[in-house]
Amino acid sequence: MKRPMSTMLLPAILLFATASAVLAEPQSVLEMRSLFAKAGDAFDNNHPAEAVASYVAVLSVGSHDASSEAKELMDKANAELTRIGTMLSIDPGDEWVGQDGKQLGGSTRNVGKTTGLNPSVYLYLNYGAGKTTLADFPIHFEFARNSGVLIQDVATNAYGQANTTISKLDSTGSEAIVKAFPFFTVRGYTFAFRSVSRDFSYLPPLNIARVVVLERSEFGVSENPQLLDAAIAELKSTGLQLTAWNGAIDTATVISSFQGDNDALRKLFGSAGNAAYMVFAISESGAAQQLVVGGVKRNIWLNSGSATVRIVRDDGTVVISLILPNVKGQGNDAQTTAANCFMQLRKNVVAEIRSRISDINAALKK
Repeated sequence: MKRPMSTMLLPAILLFATASAVLAEPQSVLEMRSLFAKAGDAFDNNHPAEAVASYVAVLSVGSHDASSEAKELMDKANAELTRIGTMLSIDPGDEWVGQDGKQLGGSTRNVGKTTGLNPSVYLYLNYGAGKTTLADFPIHFEFARNSGVLIQDVATNAYGQANTTISKLDSTGSEAIVKAFPFFTVRGYTFAFRSVSRDFSYLPPLNIARVVVLERSEFGVSENPQLLDAAIAELKSTGLQLTAWNGAIDTATVISSFQGDNDALRKLFGSAGNAAYMVFAISESGAAQQLVVGGVKRNIWLNSGSATVRIVRDDGTVVISLILPNVKGQGNDAQTTAANCFMQLRKNVVAEIRSRISDINAALKK
C-alpha cells in the first residue's frame, strides 16, 4: 500500500526546515557556538588559558549582538568563566613568605632599589585534592592604594609565576598596595578574575625623628642650645614623633653628617634607635665686631649668623632644607652679641618652620 505523498515528504521537509533554521542564524551566533565548543575542548585537553580566551571571545562577539541566542551563549560563557574562577588560586612569590609562612610586607623607601621587593605571584588550578600551576595566564598588577609606575601586564611562565617591577612610587611617605589578579583581553573585551587576587603591601617607615640641634659661635658649641625646644615645638604638627638630642654630645659626627658624610650619618642613625628621620637644626653665630664711628669705638658689637633646618631620611635623601642666612646680632660685647644672634636665629627659624609647615608635610609624604 502506497503512503500518501505528504507523508513521504515529511522527513525531507523537517530536514530542510532544520537546515534553514541553522542557516538563518546570524554569523555572530555561529561563531559564538564554534568558540564555545572550542573552549570546552581546550579545557578538557588541559589548556585552561586557551579555554578562558575562547570564552572571553564568546563574550566579545556577543557584546555586539542583541539577539536572544547571543545572550544565551554569553550567559553560558560567563557561567563557565565563573566556574573556572572558583578553581583558581593565587599565592605570593617565595621572597614574600616569611619563616612563619605568613606573607611579608615591603618598604616604600626600598621601592625601585635592588633591595626592594617587587610583586610576584604563582597561579594555580585546583582540582580535587591537588593543584597544578598555570602557564600563559595574563596577570594584571595595579595600585589599589597610592600610585606610581609599574609593569601592569605580565603572563605567567611555565612554572605559573608572574613578576612585575615597580620603578616609582609617587608617595613614599604613604602606604602602598599593589593588587594582582588574572585577566584576559580578547578582541577588545576584558574579563577579570577579581575574586582571585593577591595584595602586596608596602609600608612607610616609622615616623620617629631625632632632632639634632647644634649652636656654634666663636666661643664654641653651646651646651644649652636655645633652638632645641623651639624647633621641636614647631615640628610637632607634622605628626613626627620627635626626640631631642644636643649636637654638642658628638659635634664631629653631627657636622660630618650634616655635610653629607654617609658613614657619619649611619653612625648617627645607629645611635638613634629606630628613628627614620634626622632633623638637623644647625645655628651658627659669626665673630662679633665692635662698631666704630668716626674713628671712635662705640660700646656696640655687631655680627651676622645663619641657620639651617634640614630633614634627612635614613637612606640619606633630603626631605627638605630651610636656610636662613644673614641674621644680625647685637650686644655690648662679643659674648652678648653671640647670645643675641642665637635668639634672633631662633625667632627666624620658628617663623620659617611655621610658614613652611605645609611644604614640610608634603615633602614628608613624597
